[in-house]
Amino acid sequence: RCKMVLSAIRPYRKMRCSTLESELPVPSYTITTVKELKKRYPEHDFYWIIGEDQAVQLDKWKDIDELKSLIRFIVFERADSDSSHNEDFIWIKDFNCPASSTKVRQGEFQWISKGVLNIVLEEGFYFDEILRHHVSKYRYEHSVAVAETAMHLARVHHVDVMKAYIASMMHDVCKEMDKLQMKQWMSVCF
Repeated sequence: RCKMVLSAIRPYRKMRCSTLESELPVPSYTITTVKELKKRYPEHDFYWIIGEDQAVQLDKWKDIDELKSLIRFIVFERADSDSSHNEDFIWIKDFNCPASSTKVRQGEFQWISKGVLNIVLEEGFYFDEILRHHVSKYRYEHSVAVAETAMHLARVHHVDVMKAYIASMMHDVCKEMDKLQMKQWMSVCF
């Protein structure tokens, strides 16, 4: 994630990537991160940026009432929104970008930068989820089995295991797409 964030924020001088959460206990809760940020940087005010999909389920977050007292939430409203707005939040309305982390993890790459896309493809991030989203259960199980065999053979023959994994996981990804969808996916990825 850090590598992807660094790539995404490269054009923005005032943005920094924090690795603070990697120093904190697992599981990672926002309340823990915010308390540590406030302890380290008491002179700063913090804002937490989330999508509307998270805003409607904040009541499920750990210690949400305390968290709301420590930070302000900035919420990006989805274009097709019909939800009521909580006045405690700063709402960014008419944000016309359909991108979401869920969609990216399912292989919809058209909204991410080429640098981030290259990292996703080179590191094999989200390939399991992408494959699950685009192929039948049978083809998914087949591809996973092929990947396990390919990685075993790569280790035996001293070949790059990650490249073997990526090639084997992606070998069937377009087989169940229509031609237009396949061409769109291939034009973004390759």
